[in-house]
Amino acid sequence: MVKSLYLLPVCFVSACAEQNPFYYDNPAAVSIPFLAQSALVNCQDRTRLSAMRATLKIAGGKDCPLQVNPADLSVSGRCENISPGKIRLLLLIYALKHPTATVVYSLAYAVSYVDLRAGPINENTTEVEVNFSTENMYYQQEDVEAQLPEGKILALDDPQEAANKWAREVIFSELGDNLDKDDDNISNMTEACEGTLF
Repeated sequence: MVKSLYLLPVCFVSACAEQNPFYYDNPAAVSIPFLAQSALVNCQDRTRLSAMRATLKIAGGKDCPLQVNPADLSVSGRCENISPGKIRLLLLIYALKHPTATVVYSLAYAVSYVDLRAGPINENTTEVEVNFSTENMYYQQEDVEAQLPEGKILALDDPQEAANKWAREVIFSELGDNLDKDDDNISNMTEACEGTLF
């Protein structure tokens, strides 16, 4: 049985480990089945977000596309073959594709991490929880710029601080992303909810 991480309705990720210990030089693969996540995204007219998609970016792993239920914006899907043995930094991206063009607009980010080292996870582990909290959810570009710190990840950084630095680098350097694509000081999320994004 493989280790699994679950995104629960209370916005926690939980991980179930296989019943044999893993070793750093020969780690077992981890899968992440996402269950109905309580929506962190607020929007009065959610029908406008019916085409929303979500992607989980995992430090040191492959991007994992997820499905979004348009009724409640819950996230579901499965991310396979994540090697344990270290702390994995996580960036959950909500986005909306233009209906007729190839442009994809990011609407929100959530930043977190999961500790898959041999201390927190061992042969007796059945669950480990990681918080995808609203405190680390971003809808506004200015909040991303102000609250996600620049700089190299240091050994003394706590995991959330490391995740925040990594996420900023991914957002700005790798994705070249912006939560206010037209720079009008109205977030992509607000415009999507109001039907003015496209």
